[in-house]
Amino acid sequence: MIIAVIIGGIVALTWVKTVNYFRASLNVGAAVSEYQQGDLQASLQALDQAIEQAPDVAIYYNHRASVYEAFRL
Repeated sequence: MIIAVIIGGIVALTWVKTVNYFRASLNVGAAVSEYQQGDLQASLQALDQAIEQAPDVAIYYNHRASVYEAFRL
């Protein structure tokens, strides 16, 4: 019984983490689309959501820096 609970907990945690990474990738896709349309604010918001969902993906921070660079220009 205890082993089943442990396995169930591991599966649940893995599922939640996987869903967050998938949602983050969808947000990055939306951010790229908004960036290409010139809506930098919406792009930045989508990237912030992606970073919140998957904070250990370094490329998301690089994309956000690119949006800030576009704001500067």
